[in-house]
Amino acid sequence: MRQSFIYTVPDSYNKYIKRKILIIFLTALATFVLAVYAINAGSAGISTYDVIKTLLGKGEERFRIIVWNIRMPRVLTAIVAGIGLSVAGCVTQSILRNPLASPFTLGISQGAAFGAAVAIIVFGAGSTANSDSVIINNPYLVVFFCFFGFNGFDNSRIDVGKKL
Repeated sequence: MRQSFIYTVPDSYNKYIKRKILIIFLTALATFVLAVYAINAGSAGISTYDVIKTLLGKGEERFRIIVWNIRMPRVLTAIVAGIGLSVAGCVTQSILRNPLASPFTLGISQGAAFGAAVAIIVFGAGSTANSDSVIINNPYLVVFFCFFGFNGFDNSRIDVGKKL
């Protein structure tokens, strides 16, 4: 006689999923509210009502210029940077299989600071810096990372000393 197994999801798991969905929704709502507040903040004196009207495409021309050309790129850049940092943290914790892992564990922060210092010293910084140095050095960086990434990494440990 053949038995059929029916898998039922426990109520505790359903509550867990509903809680996660609620947290994601509230986080997205908070991001939207804070984005509107960040667009509203500034010396131009735009009211929240005018910001919302402008976002919906019905605002005055001067508000459209301020919101879409100055403030919206700043807010979107901040949101994308936050998403990138959260993904980087998630990847770091997943690779190390440690939920408490931080960039300081592997020296990533110190390496980033060193790379930034070298880039500023060698390629210059400030208002005279442009993207020419990135375009010129991009092939060298690709070859460098392909060379060191050729052997690959295993999941058990990352041994930079062996690669060098």
